[in-house]
Amino acid sequence: MARGARMLSSFWRRVLFGSLSFFLIVFIVSWESGSTGEVCSVNEKTHHQECTKYNLAVVPLAYALAALRENGEAIIALFTVILGISTIGLWNATNRLWEAGERQMRLTRGMALNQQAQTRESNRIAADTAERQLRAYLHVSPTNFRFNRADNGLMICKGTYDIKNLGQTPAYAVRTDVGFAMGEFPLSDDLPILEPNAVVFQQAIGPGQTLEGTGESRVQEIKLRSGGRLYFYGVVRYRDAFDAERETYFCGSLSPFDSVFGAPNGIKTVQTAFKWSERHNSAT
Repeated sequence: MARGARMLSSFWRRVLFGSLSFFLIVFIVSWESGSTGEVCSVNEKTHHQECTKYNLAVVPLAYALAALRENGEAIIALFTVILGISTIGLWNATNRLWEAGERQMRLTRGMALNQQAQTRESNRIAADTAERQLRAYLHVSPTNFRFNRADNGLMICKGTYDIKNLGQTPAYAVRTDVGFAMGEFPLSDDLPILEPNAVVFQQAIGPGQTLEGTGESRVQEIKLRSGGRLYFYGVVRYRDAFDAERETYFCGSLSPFDSVFGAPNGIKTVQTAFKWSERHNSAT
């Protein structure tokens, strides 16, 4: 319906424009040609014929004015119809313009939201990248081990280790849970959960700095002679400069123990090989 109204309105506009153009051209041509006519009438007092000249260009105008006087109501009705059709076309064009504006607003809003999401994601990635590059990374390196054979068949195992900060910012609130346990080799199952024996370091570990820690456990000597392996393992917990809690797990086995078993009771420091395990070595 709207399309038909637009076509009808366009048709009447063309008709009106064509008619006015034709009338204007005829009027200009007639006026410029100088063609004249006469209107004569007899004077009742003098009984002489009196004539008045006129330009022929005004004849169509006179007829048009006469037609307007005679058919004024019909012409008004016609123009009312044309005006109504034009109004419908204008309303439809306005409605389409409004719909186009709404679509453009939705598109613009969607693009803005997408741009905001991309900006937030870029900022998140940049912040995450900066944090990964600048945060603290603590690494554990066992250094030496001492064993104390007691009379009751217990072997007191003590290990010393270094904690080094390999990152770019300090590590705060550093504490460790470290100990020994027997397990098969290679290790295929989880080791026992360490009893809470946290060693808390009072100072922060700056970039490149190293702190020394120790861990101690009591193991039955008979278990050491059973053919398994003694594992030294633990976890280092700390808080980085971005206030995130981090953990570093480490685990490895020690061998051999022949020199320990053959020594008299008492403390003995042993140079033993530390082999990193495939399990319990990870970091957050």
